[in-house]
Parts: sequence; structure tokens; C-alpha cells
Amino acid sequence: MKLDEYTHDFEGKKREEVFDRIIQWLNTEKAEIENSNRPSQITAIHGSRKTVSVWKRDARKKLIFTLNDLPEGTHINIETHTGSLMYADDVNSWRQQIYINYGLLLEEIWDSVNGVSHINQIEQEESAQKNGTEKKSKWKLFR
Repeated sequence: MKLDEYTHDFEGKKREEVFDRIIQWLNTEKAEIENSNRPSQITAIHGSRKTVSVWKRDARKKLIFTLNDLPEGTHINIETHTGSLMYADDVNSWRQQIYINYGLLLEEIWDSVNGVSHINQIEQEESAQKNGTEKKSKWKLFR
């Protein structure tokens, strides 16, 4: 079941570089790469079968990346799909959270393409929680 479409432009980045960094991020996330056609398309399955809430970041979903050249960079179109029609009721009731959480997930990919790591940010948040201080973070919006 198709969920949403997202787009993003990378100024000053070649399509091959963007493609390779997305593949690298998907491998870090242990996503299953179903199909790839360098440098124009990637189809991957991201998330865990253990996450039953379709709106969560780690819900199992298909991501289809289509990369196109721009005069000064690369344009990406991303389609998100849920893995099963049995979640159709969840999709409708959690539409806003799905859109936000999957959008935040894609922001992680964009930052990764730009060389920004989210591992340090996550470690800092966990450390702050252990010390009893709360750090406000958009990444905890619907966790």
C-alpha cells in the first residue's frame, strides 16, 4: 500500500555520490536492498518485523528512491509503502504521525548524504536521559 511521497534536492552533489551515500546509510540501518540501478534508483525494505505500529520509525516499509540530475545537483523522489494491507486501518488513523516520522527518517538520510552523523546526537540524548536531564529533540516526537 503506497503511503506518501517525499522529494529532496542536493545542490552541488553528483547523483553517483548521493546514490552511494544512501546505500551506505541503508547498510548501516541493516535495510534489505531489493533492487538498485546505479545511479538512478534504489528499492529497499527498512525496519523490523517486530515493530507492529505502522507509524513508528522502525516499522517495516518499502522505500523507493529515484535520483535525477539537476543542473547544479541531484533531485530525489522517494515513495514509501507499507508492507501489508492488514495495516490499512492503522495507516488511516496514524497518517500524520507516519508522514512526520518517515519524514524525520528521511532527514537522517539527507544528513548522512551531507556527512552529518546522527549517532553522536542519539548518544548525547541517551546520556542526558541517564543523567536525569531532558533534552528536547524532534527525533522523540512520536517514539
